[in-house]
Amino acid sequence: MIGLAYEVGAIYNRKVNIHKPNYNTVKDNFKEEVKLEVNTENSKAFLLGRVKNVTIKESPLFIKNRLIASGIRPINNVVDISNYVMLETGQPLHFYDADEVGDYLGVRMAYEGEEFTTLDGVKRKLSSKDIVICNKKEATCLAGVMGGLNTEITDKTKNILIESAHFNGASIRRTSKKILRSEASNRFEKGIDINMTYYAMERSKELLEKYPNAEVSEYTHEYLKLDRSDTQIEITVDKINQVLGMNISEEDICDVFNRLGFSVSKNNQVLTVTVPTRRRDISIKEDLIEEVGRIYGVDKLEAKLPIAPTKPGHVNKYKREIKHRLASLGLNEVISYSLINEEDADRFLDREVNHITVLEPMIEKVNTLRSSIIPSLIKIYEYNRARNNKDVSIFEIGESFYKEGNEYIEENKLSILMSGELISGINTKISVDFYYIKGIVENLLNYLGYAGRYDFTINKEEKELHPYQSADIIVNGETLGFIGKLHPAIMSDNVYVCEINLSKLNSIKTGHMKFKPLSKYPSIKKDVSFIFNKDVLCKDVIKDIKKASSKILSNVVVYDEYIKDNERSLTFTLTFLDENETLKEEDVMVVFNKIIDSIVSKYDAKLKNM
Repeated sequence: MIGLAYEVGAIYNRKVNIHKPNYNTVKDNFKEEVKLEVNTENSKAFLLGRVKNVTIKESPLFIKNRLIASGIRPINNVVDISNYVMLETGQPLHFYDADEVGDYLGVRMAYEGEEFTTLDGVKRKLSSKDIVICNKKEATCLAGVMGGLNTEITDKTKNILIESAHFNGASIRRTSKKILRSEASNRFEKGIDINMTYYAMERSKELLEKYPNAEVSEYTHEYLKLDRSDTQIEITVDKINQVLGMNISEEDICDVFNRLGFSVSKNNQVLTVTVPTRRRDISIKEDLIEEVGRIYGVDKLEAKLPIAPTKPGHVNKYKREIKHRLASLGLNEVISYSLINEEDADRFLDREVNHITVLEPMIEKVNTLRSSIIPSLIKIYEYNRARNNKDVSIFEIGESFYKEGNEYIEENKLSILMSGELISGINTKISVDFYYIKGIVENLLNYLGYAGRYDFTINKEEKELHPYQSADIIVNGETLGFIGKLHPAIMSDNVYVCEINLSKLNSIKTGHMKFKPLSKYPSIKKDVSFIFNKDVLCKDVIKDIKKASSKILSNVVVYDEYIKDNERSLTFTLTFLDENETLKEEDVMVVFNKIIDSIVSKYDAKLKNM
């Protein structure tokens, strides 16, 4: 509320009057009777006070109403005062039953596996990363989070120890996230004003004397390893106006700082602004500039054309071309989450990699950066299948991640998943199979300029793919990805996937695409069918057909296959074309017969009658 008062005062240009605590003290032996000891770097400031002979009863109505309005349940006049001061100052306090604590209060890190029962009656298991307050026997408080049941304030409490401390925000954050979030932990996580730590101690003593009729000990134990001085930042009027794009006078700028409660001194053109510790968010010049713009009013900013040099934005044309091509082939682009389950992280990898896990994931199981995009696409397919949509043709271009030694590797990949049927033409649907998705990949590689430079080889290593319907994608002799049907053990549906490493593919240079007009002359097509041994590969036969032919052979396509026992029948369509003249039948037959003789001889094949 004090911070809010300063904000309202700045807006309305009103002076903020902070109440100065006033109370009476008694001289006693508190300094000798209780020892304070801090044994951790996670507490840089710790104040310990004492009041005696309190009268526990209900709080005044105004305190109860204000606590309820702030979402805090009133308990009694002592506990309510600790919460009331916290709301006023932003500094959490904790009150201990002094008789239960004894003659020693220490601050230390918890022992690994140490058990501690908090005020809510729950037994908590602590680790060595948690800060605790303790007496000689046991922990009495989970620092910055919640007090202990063993030293709570009860109706029988007479003497109270007051704690006003400063704890490491990151440590409190870890503890509260693991164990319990509270009003106190929310404030410690964000940072506490060290001077408000002292003010909160004084304010609590004043209220404890006034309402529970406490006797306040004169002495306060103090442990301080922090600088309580204000921050000084130098800045010029020109710098402020340059960043804001405004023309604010020096007088108006100084007025803004004064309204915020900052003091300003001037030396030539330099303003030295003294920022009080309550504004921990202000540490650099840009923070001051933001305050000037906020209080002076951004609505006073005049619209102007930019005067700084501008550059056109960069567009990754390579990715855009791939996306447009795949979309034109009937696929839909998706964007999925980069984090996946640990169980899926090892799937669809050609080698073992070190995965990268997130220390604090939003969902406990989804904590690993993906090394392959396919598990994400499978999740999307399963989502659609659960809603009776099995016709899924999707792709994603995204990043994959892994670690080699101390180096983090990030690679761009293209993944495709296809299943069911695909619309092709008017009232025509095509069932997706291995050869269809292979054709998609070939179309894309041809479009990108890799025609004649890629190949597909049998893949029997990828355990997630069907052993007889899978292949590696080879470009310029380097394996850049794979294609295949999901193994029946993973998916009973006929689902086909593909993944290509675009980072490696893009590094393989291509020549300039050249336009080639359609031939003026007709082509001649010839079909031929051979019977081979079952182990003969179709791609090897096509290569040898091309080797045995002349320049007039423009294309070779296999369009039929039949396997029986140990024999394999393949039928090819050979297209002959001359760019300069019309071919004669006898010229074509010379080349055609030469091809047949070569294949029959090399593979010990039989020519099948058509």
